[in-house]
Parts: sequence; structure tokens; C-alpha cells
Amino acid sequence: MPELRLILFVAGALFLVALVIREWLKTRRAPSPGDAEVAQGSDAPWTADAPRAAEIVPRPRALPDLTDDLPVIEVGNEREIDVSFASTTPPRAPETAAAAEVSRVEDAPSAPALLIDWPDEAERRIVSLRVVPRNADRFSGRSVRQALVGAGFVHGPMSIFHQPSHDGRVVVSAASLTKPGTFALQSMDTERFSGVNLFSVLPGPLPGDEAFDRLVEAGRGIAARLNAELRDPRGTLLTTARVLEMRAEVSGAQQ
Repeated sequence: MPELRLILFVAGALFLVALVIREWLKTRRAPSPGDAEVAQGSDAPWTADAPRAAEIVPRPRALPDLTDDLPVIEVGNEREIDVSFASTTPPRAPETAAAAEVSRVEDAPSAPALLIDWPDEAERRIVSLRVVPRNADRFSGRSVRQALVGAGFVHGPMSIFHQPSHDGRVVVSAASLTKPGTFALQSMDTERFSGVNLFSVLPGPLPGDEAFDRLVEAGRGIAARLNAELRDPRGTLLTTARVLEMRAEVSGAQQ
């Protein structure tokens, strides 16, 4: 009987020693590939065996500056607004058409016809304003087109924009300060412009003072859309006092 108890005690002790040795060996076992992947994705410090993040993630390539590819139109003498459009009598239609040039709007087929009926050169008077950039050197062509269309202008005769009255007769026209002053719809959005020349030819479909008010209203609307400045023909910032002065000149010329 004492021999049996001794055998059982020795067997139990050996079993406990085997368990301890087994657990100790488990703690010394090398990490598996799955364990290594988890360790690399954790906050563990970088080791020589782990690749650097900069070597794994490719660096983004810088996009080219598209603005450098836009064509720039050279400016002539900006001190004098080019009003050659209004200085030349447009070709007239036959007398049966009321001696007026009729042109369908190119980019809005459903719009009414534009009517340009300027008086003879010896009888006409031109009142003009200019819209110029406030901070940038030039306007993008797309912003100019959108500002003109938003102010009620349509592209028409002489490849410039016109703002018609309710019957289609042109009250205010818009040309480019950049010579030759035209706007080519096919390429306008990719061009740059130094400014917009707004002008009215008097006498016209409206009394002179009303036409001048339409001119100022159009100029202010376009300048606001372009975040630009509205100036008089001499290039001076158009103040309220200057507006009143020019309006008085227009009204005086009617008498």
C-alpha cells in the first residue's frame, strides 16, 4: 500500500512538470506569418524586417497646370476703347425689310431675331463703358460668356454679344477689349480677355437716358458676375457722381 501511494505521487508530479514545460515551450514558439501581418498593421514600432510605409504607397503624381496651356490674346491700346463696331454702318437688308439687319441668334434658335438699326455715321453717338478685372490680369473666356448670357446678352452679328429690347432691337452691345474685339463661340471658353467693352449707339430704340440706364445696369450686372470693376471710357472707376455726369451729358445731347 505505501508503494502504491508513492507511485501515484510520482506520476502526478511528472504530469504537472510536463504541463509546465509545454506552456513554456508555447511562449517560446516563433510567430506565424499571420501573426506577423497583424503585428505590421498594429502600432508596434518599425523593425528592419518590416517594410516602410513610404515604400509601399506610391506617391501621387502632380497634375499639370492647365491654365498654362490656355491661349492668351494680346492687347492693343487699352487706353482707348475699341468702338470700331459702332463706327461702321452694318450692312443693311433690303428696304422691304425695314432697312434693318436681321440675324437669327446663333446659340439660341428659339430666341427672337436680333435687329440692328443704327443711324448713319454722321448722326450717331456712342456711349460706352468697360468692365475690367479687379485682381486678375485677364478674364477666362468661359466666365465672360456666362456673365454676358446671364445679363441677357446673345451672340449675334459681327461676332459680338447684344442685349435686345422686347422687340429684338439691339440696345446694348458687348465687344472684347482685346483686339479685334470679336468673340468666337467655338474657342471663347479656352481664351482669356483683358476686359469687356459695353456700348450703346444713339439714337436707338430707346430714348438716350433710358438707353444709358440700360447700359449702366448691364455693366453693373456683368461686373458683379465677374467680380470686376466698371469703368468709364477714360478708364476711371465709375462712381455714382460719374454716372450722373454721363447721364446728364446724354440727356443734354437729346435736346
